[in-house]
Amino acid sequence: MPIMNHWKGLAATAIAAAVIATSLGSGAADSAAAAAAKPAISVVLNGKTQKYDQPPVIVNGSTLVPLRGIFEGLGAKVSVSGKQITATKGFTTIVHTIGQNWALVDGQKVELSQPSLVLKGRTLVPLRFIGEALDSKVGWNAAKQQVTVAPLQGAELQARWADKANSFAWAGKLDKLKAMLAAGWKPALSEQAFITSVFTKNKDIVKLFLDNGADVNMIVTMEEGDAIALVEAATLPYRETADGEYPATTEASDLELLRLLLSAKPDIAGLEQENGNLVWTAIHAGRLEIVKELLAAGASAKSDGKQQFAAPLAAAAGYVGADGSRAYAMMELLLKNGADPNDCNCDVKESYTPLELASGMLYDAQDDGIAYKPEARVVELLLQHGADPKRDHALYEAVDAEALDIVKLLLAKGADPNKKNPSTEKTPLDLAKELGNAELTALLQQTAASV
Repeated sequence: MPIMNHWKGLAATAIAAAVIATSLGSGAADSAAAAAAKPAISVVLNGKTQKYDQPPVIVNGSTLVPLRGIFEGLGAKVSVSGKQITATKGFTTIVHTIGQNWALVDGQKVELSQPSLVLKGRTLVPLRFIGEALDSKVGWNAAKQQVTVAPLQGAELQARWADKANSFAWAGKLDKLKAMLAAGWKPALSEQAFITSVFTKNKDIVKLFLDNGADVNMIVTMEEGDAIALVEAATLPYRETADGEYPATTEASDLELLRLLLSAKPDIAGLEQENGNLVWTAIHAGRLEIVKELLAAGASAKSDGKQQFAAPLAAAAGYVGADGSRAYAMMELLLKNGADPNDCNCDVKESYTPLELASGMLYDAQDDGIAYKPEARVVELLLQHGADPKRDHALYEAVDAEALDIVKLLLAKGADPNKKNPSTEKTPLDLAKELGNAELTALLQQTAASV
């Protein structure tokens, strides 16, 4: 999961005085009455001093002002249904119930610093919350007992809209984003929202970002600390939801998303140089068509040669499908596109080569009691493309799997029955004897004697 900041923006409340005739809490009203005895608080909205029939008050450090006056002063339309107030301005919608300490801003629950209340027949709401929810800057001058409210502009407004865009991207609200666009929002400045649209796999929203200059060359840091290119994130076999769930996605759907991102001409070589092969995630998910698409777009089937990232072929050699079969077609594709059959891009003393992985048993990542046998055709494929069993311990792995047909293939290519495996200090012949496999033992002894 990517690190994405869900919007915690501000939201508000409003209602006409006639809606409620009594206070919703005597304690809050008493505090408000006491605050009203202090020097009068003035509110300057867009450069003009406001006049309210109920003066603003300070309650528990929060300045509260008459609801209808502040909403309408900021250009919002207000509607009332019982205790529920709805205010709308452009693409922003605020819903609040009088007396509660929270509100919904564009569907997101936001805590208020102070609940709304009724004082002398007027509903009062937290000014800062309202102002900031409606894209204004709220300031306080203690010496003058004055609150100033002014519309955000330029970079500050784009930063506020970036938070809102991220919230809309999580909710899949394309219509809201289009309304923001019409109001002057610049999608290219809302990187987190673009990232969210890719991880939630919303192609319509992704297209809106791409059509408006979003950077397709971003690399995203996941919660686990791993990094993934945005293009590669499109190949993940799931999407993320605002509820923190990860429902599975189809390869066909994700292929469409990938093609959309590739249409923006990402710097494939630059991304791979910085963060490794773009095909790696799709290989681990067994998504052959996506790998084909990436290779056609210029992604590499080779490793970087610096032992920074796992080689694509090694990833394919270590993959087992849902039916227990090895990734023959994937490995064939990579080999035809230049993958080195002897390269694991690793320290061979610590990691497995593609041939070792193909020759031995593989175990389920969730339950190591579930094992998958090797397939001779996969080993034969690697050998045909130049894999050299004299360079690793593939023969030892084949003996351990008691895969006679694979042992024969490796011996025919010069594998040494007496080559000691450094991790066990045993040779393939030693292992065959230990396993009590007479046929393997005889074959290895015969080969060893002829060397």
